[in-house]
Amino acid sequence: MYLGGVVQTALRRVAKIYQSYGDDPATSPNSADLETKRVVFPLTEMDQLIVTPVGEQPPDLCGVDFPSLGMQKTDNRKAFRKAIEALEIVPGPMFTLNFWCISPFLDVLLWKAPARGPLPELSLFDLKVMPPGFLSMYIQRPPEEWGPHKRGDVRHLPSRCMWLFRVAFFSTLHAPTQEALHRILPNTARNDLDRMDWQHTSKPRGQGWCCGI
Repeated sequence: MYLGGVVQTALRRVAKIYQSYGDDPATSPNSADLETKRVVFPLTEMDQLIVTPVGEQPPDLCGVDFPSLGMQKTDNRKAFRKAIEALEIVPGPMFTLNFWCISPFLDVLLWKAPARGPLPELSLFDLKVMPPGFLSMYIQRPPEEWGPHKRGDVRHLPSRCMWLFRVAFFSTLHAPTQEALHRILPNTARNDLDRMDWQHTSKPRGQGWCCGI
């Protein structure tokens, strides 16, 4: 699925969403510092914020009351954005951020984009999006720390990012290929990876999530 330059610009300026198809290793001068394909949202696009003070019990993520805890964007979008922008993330308190607004558009367990209105259901495989997916959180360094770069170059290169975490995720219903698993877990023995092969089984061994760093 391809988004033209005009749409990309609108996403970045209006929706504050950064979308990139990544660098082509064959044409990039620095193959060691490439931007991978990604869709990036700022923290202001989260849907729920819970701040647990030091010494208090953090929320139970599986609790029935979890959706009602803290602040929700749907209650007051303007106030929620201001709270996120004013958030001072420091050691000590527990910060719980929940993000579900993309869920109507993406079913990771079944690896598809569900039908919505006039739009038909689409397999992510048909869109050339192969498992696993990656969930990451990082902070961009200020431009003055980027070193020499062309005017207008706003790519999210590894050298410009301070990574907080990066997790690969997939459903056992649509597991990655062995080659993809090896790229994620290069230090895992091939025999162990073979036991993780759900890709070609006629009946899934289990329906759930798996992840790896």
